Amino acid sequence: MMAPETKRLLTWLRVGVAVQFLMVLCGCVRLQAQTLPRKQWGAPHVRVSKAGEHWTIAGRKQVVILDTADLSLEVRAGAALWRMIPSGSNDMQVRSGGKDFVLRLADAAATAVSSYDTGFSTGVKIVLSDWRIAPTPSQDSRLALTLYLTIALEGDDEDLVFGIVADERSAAVRQLDWPTALDRRDFDHTILSNIRGVLLPRDWPKPYHPIRASNPDGSIKTEDVSEVQSNVIESWSMSWWGFQKGGSAMMVIVETPDDAAYRFEHPAGGPTVIGPRWRASLGKLHYRRTARKAVTSTCSVTFRRTRTSIRSTLPPGRTASASAHAASTGRAPASASSGRKQHAIELCPTPTFHRRSARKTASQSRCSTLSITTPS
Repeated sequence: MMAPETKRLLTWLRVGVAVQFLMVLCGCVRLQAQTLPRKQWGAPHVRVSKAGEHWTIAGRKQVVILDTADLSLEVRAGAALWRMIPSGSNDMQVRSGGKDFVLRLADAAATAVSSYDTGFSTGVKIVLSDWRIAPTPSQDSRLALTLYLTIALEGDDEDLVFGIVADERSAAVRQLDWPTALDRRDFDHTILSNIRGVLLPRDWPKPYHPIRASNPDGSIKTEDVSEVQSNVIESWSMSWWGFQKGGSAMMVIVETPDDAAYRFEHPAGGPTVIGPRWRASLGKLHYRRTARKAVTSTCSVTFRRTRTSIRSTLPPGRTASASAHAASTGRAPASASSGRKQHAIELCPTPTFHRRSARKTASQSRCSTLSITTPS
């Protein structure tokens, strides 16, 4: 019969051998991970560099340049150049000490920019804090709020993905307009998914709004302050919009639409201004918000990108087919009844799902034609 001391000794020997085996195994796995090319474990081939106040995110298909002085962005995809406007005076609404303040993101006294690499997306992280306000007896001059913004290229298609997280202490984000709108000089048409679809020229001579009521002369009623919301199916069919410039196109997909709206303006003669607007959830920003910009060299590929976005949000076991492309013939004959110019987009079943709840919000049972209409 084995003595207790011998049993304890053997037990410790077994534990020691097991620990050594695990250490060797972990070392082999770590060595293998270090030697594998980034592409084999899903990472995009992207380089991040800094020169003065400019950060460059360079992929194989597009190059993104961030100006940290005003937070403006420039996207170069082939021959196309897309520019997003600098930070403005109404970027963010914050509530602190029972009062609301309107702030410019670039006015943050503390700004830190660094490389950002998750393994499947590569870009930069921007940390903004220390906005100053007029002090009061009950309110400090510094807002207790920190914003974490990420800009990264993701996947083989090098989609430009924007992420937002807020550390809300005694200050809460009530509304945030970021990323900023596209420079109004950088596109010819805006493609909207409301109603049957609208192709809105940048310089359309009449005022236009997707959901607000209009007067008999075409002007928008001033008492109507409705906002387009991506989670309200009656006003906005799908949570995306697009831009066309020559033979190139950009598609913007809102991936967290539950508490999202859209900043939209199109006065008589244009230009069109549209950008994502993140709204508070139970009084704060609370959870991470994301938007995706897909830049392509042809309009047809832009509309097909809904398929990729939909598939990424489907629960296991569910499949969907979405295919949409702009008519290669240009413009269809004008409608005799309305005098509107129509452009056909073929649309197959395109159910959209909320990422968090996988809740179906819109679907079609068969392929149909989405009529893109130039407003009259």
